This record gives sequence, C-alpha cells and structure tokens, in this order.
Amino acid sequence: MPPLASNLKPLRPEQPIPLENLALPDAEIPTHPAEQPFSDPAEEPVISITLEPKLDLQTSAREPALPAPPATEQPTVPSKPLTPLPDEPTVLPETAPAVAPPPIEYGRRELVTASLLQINDRFLTVEDILQACTHRLEELNPSIAQESFRKQTQRILENELRRQVSESLAYAEADRRLTDEQKDRVEEEVQTVLRRMIAEAGGSRERLEAMLAQEGRDLQTDLEKQRRQMMIQGYMQARFEPAIATSRRMLWETYRENLSQFTAHKAVQMQIIAAPIETFLPEGTARPSETERQAAATRAKTTIEQAAEALQSGEDFGDVARRVSRGLMAGKGGVWPMMEAGNFREVAVETAAFQLKEGQISEILQTES
Repeated sequence: MPPLASNLKPLRPEQPIPLENLALPDAEIPTHPAEQPFSDPAEEPVISITLEPKLDLQTSAREPALPAPPATEQPTVPSKPLTPLPDEPTVLPETAPAVAPPPIEYGRRELVTASLLQINDRFLTVEDILQACTHRLEELNPSIAQESFRKQTQRILENELRRQVSESLAYAEADRRLTDEQKDRVEEEVQTVLRRMIAEAGGSRERLEAMLAQEGRDLQTDLEKQRRQMMIQGYMQARFEPAIATSRRMLWETYRENLSQFTAHKAVQMQIIAAPIETFLPEGTARPSETERQAAATRAKTTIEQAAEALQSGEDFGDVARRVSRGLMAGKGGVWPMMEAGNFREVAVETAAFQLKEGQISEILQTES
C-alpha cells in the first residue's frame, strides 16, 4: 500500500511575471535627453512646500501671570457741553455683556499640526515619513553619542523625504501620460501580486488582512504602493529607453557577464493536503507490524477521501488543509514555496504540479516513498 496520499492544487505556473514594456505615444516621447520634457511651462509639476512642523506642546503647570488690562480710550470732552433739543430724548449706548474666556487646561499635551509638504494635490505628513523610516530608525545604535545619533536620524529622515518627493512627482507624470490600456495592464499585475500574497498567507484574504494589521499595515495601502511603483516603472522605462543608444555588442556582453540573471528555471507553487501513513500509526510505534501498517493506510485513505469530498462541495482548499492535512505545511493552508522542476521528492507530485493549470485540483495521488 503506498504510504502517502494527497490532493494538490498549483497556485502559480511560473514566478516572477515581469511587467510588460510600456510604450508612450511617439508624439509625447522626447527623442533626445537634451530636449525639454515639457513644451508648456504650465505643465511642469509644482511643489508647493508648507513647512508646518509637528508641535507637541506641554503647557506649564504654573499659573500664568494675568495680562495687563487693555488701555481704554478716553472720550474727548468738548469745551462746551452739548444740550439736546427738548423733543429729542437722550439715548445711552448699550454695553455688550462680557464673555468669559474658555478655561485653560494645564499639563495637557496637544497635537497642533502634522502637515509637512504639499506636492501638487498630495500631502505628505510626518507620519508618512516616520512610518517609512521605522525599521531604519530602530536599527540605529542607541549607545552612540547623542550628537551622532541626531545626525544619523536627520540623514535618514532627509533621504526618505527626498525619495517620497521624487516618487510623488514621477507618479503624477506617469498617471498623466500613460494610456488607459497601459494602466489596465498595471492593474492586472497588481491583481497577480494580490493572488500571490493571499496564497502565501494560506489562501485566505481575511487571514492576510489580519497578518498585515498585526504589523500596522493594511492591504489596500500595500496594493496602492505596488500600483504606484509599477506605474512609475512603466513610465520611466517608456520615457528614457528611447534616449538610450545600445548596440548588439553591448547587449551580448551584458548578457554574458550576467548570465545567471537571464536564466529562468520552470517553477511552481502548490497547496497540498497530505496524509502520510506514518502519522496514523499508534504513538510510540518504532517498528510497526504489517497489520498496523495496513490499518494506518486505511485511515490515511479515508482521511484524504473525506478531504476530496469537502473540496468538491466547494470548501476552500486552505481551510480543508488546515483542518485535515498532516503534512509539513498544514498550518499554512498547505501552501509550499516556489519549487523548481527536479527538486520534488515525489515524481508523481511534480508531474501533477506542472501539468495542472492554475487553480485546478488534482485527483488523489499515491506516492511510492
């Protein structure tokens, strides 16, 4: 009786899938680097900078000195008092009631503002900069001198600020110049990234969102970052490639010097529900008898058949794997990392993995070892 039975579901046939070359309309691409990129100065992106540092104020616990009373203007007294006419009553001006100032809360911290920069219609905040620098700031050695620590921190923040400003300007140009067809192509790549992220999280979008939330991230923000990077990459490629002169000799030399970068091996990622016979033997059995092995094989077969029925009824593959599988990746929804052809332990599993299309589920496989 073969010792292993499993269902297999390939997730991706090959990895990675490069973004297709994007080409802008010829009329909008300069033919020489020396040409001005904008025919109309009004088209140039404008950085409107508003330096509004984030202030964290601590009010004093001491009573502030009372302000001096405002000086009152003395009315001018004429040399001779004016006497009203007998039939005109004297009208006295009405005095508005005094309004009490709001009470002062001492010792309370107050966030005044968090704005940092405005680039066209996008605002960069202090949080945007700090969040992107979190890991680099945490890696700084806290035992160094205070002045050195301050300079390193300032350098990290300034570099990140420049990077985000440059990225914002490039994205604005990409969004303005790329065609709808090119943007649709970018969106397809973003969806490919999303499917890969879900697969690596065990096949569940909810699980992926929960994992990101634990890291202080959210899925939509991560996908938007991916979208922006892809659009910038496509725009820069289409913008500058026409100005780069290359010869066949240059291409050949580059290829030979970087041969490993141009060599791609066929690979696939899978989800597997496994039921190894050894996991059904009585606990502590070092040398099982033939009867014990037969009983364990029967239980393994029953388990994998129940999993197949659950999949046929429409249940999620990852949920079934977490509940039923006894393989190494059961806790991750049966998801295995990318594997190249020739690196599989079982030939039957490798054959099925590369024959199935993405999303298909195999029949029950029985292995030889």
